[in-house]
Amino acid sequence: MAFCPNCGAPHDPGDKFCNRCGNALTAPSPAPQNPAPQQPQYAQYQAPQYQPNPYQQPQYQAPQYPQYQPVAKSPLANRSAAKKISILAIFLSAAALVVHFLAMFVLLGMYTNMGIDFRFAPMRYIWPIIACLICLVFPLLTTIASSGKPQSGKNLYIVALLFLAVQAIGIILDLVVWFMSRDGNYGALYTILNNITSLIAGSGLLTNVIYAVTSSSVFLLPNLLYLISSLLFVAAGILNLAATFKLKKS
Repeated sequence: MAFCPNCGAPHDPGDKFCNRCGNALTAPSPAPQNPAPQQPQYAQYQAPQYQPNPYQQPQYQAPQYPQYQPVAKSPLANRSAAKKISILAIFLSAAALVVHFLAMFVLLGMYTNMGIDFRFAPMRYIWPIIACLICLVFPLLTTIASSGKPQSGKNLYIVALLFLAVQAIGIILDLVVWFMSRDGNYGALYTILNNITSLIAGSGLLTNVIYAVTSSSVFLLPNLLYLISSLLFVAAGILNLAATFKLKKS
């Protein structure tokens, strides 16, 4: 069954005019055919291609530290240090000389009060004084050399080293003299060794310790003074050696 497009009345498919309104009827146009829906074309999913990137452990590198370069002391600094040390050695030598004189006068006064004839002898007075002055001269020479151009620094170092060695020998010889006196051996050898040790400042270091420990309380004070004097002389010799060593390096 078809219908009139004008009035909507039904008519047969073969009719050319509408029976109601007379409108010419045209062959019905075929109903438009809707095209079949097409499935949208989607791009095919492609999984991303991952490049294998294995984890690489970083290589440890030790930090680079600048190498320590010791700062060399300037010759002026060495000379200044040598001068200070030698001045200290001068003070020690002067103090040792004063203490030595004090011990001599104390002992002389004790002998006088006791009625003992303390005869004048070079080895008791003059030679120890000469030894003390020699010990005082060495640091004075070092101080003078450190104040100017110390060309003689090496020679002074050798002299100071020899002087310290002589002090060590004097200490040993003085022990020998002490053992000889205990045995009553006062012969020519005893006199020679006693005179030699009297010329070496600080040679009585160990024997004065023995005297201070073993002597009676009456002679304790002079023995202690002699011990202090010997200690100061040996200390002055060591300091003078250190000063000349600094002077040699400048």
